[in-house]
Amino acid sequence: MSAESPRHARSGGPLTVPSQPPSDRSIIDAVSGFINDVTLSSSSTVDPKDVIQWARFETADINEPTPEGDIDNDVPPLLLILGYGSGVQVWLIPPTGEAQEVLSWRQGTVRVLRILPTPQHGDCFAS
Repeated sequence: MSAESPRHARSGGPLTVPSQPPSDRSIIDAVSGFINDVTLSSSSTVDPKDVIQWARFETADINEPTPEGDIDNDVPPLLLILGYGSGVQVWLIPPTGEAQEVLSWRQGTVRVLRILPTPQHGDCFAS
């Protein structure tokens, strides 16, 4: 999976991609559409460091309430992680479908990024 990065048009602050009406598209079509929504189509030359090298979905283990309130407590938001030649981006996708960039790190190549779950309460080694 490869697409151009939205990082050339940064004006400061997180990016937000509004939700779209649901359709019968496959998950691959939905991801492709998302990536195309945040891709710069006006850029004629693409820096190889700004090409998506890999993508991964993670389930967000978030205990904090969202600013707009918990719409559906049973459905955890998804995290879309995009790996570039020069860093990584993480997008939070709540059940409403409005994606928001929560991390953009450009300090070098990231080959793998995983989200660790919240630790269980209690100490397994306590006597």
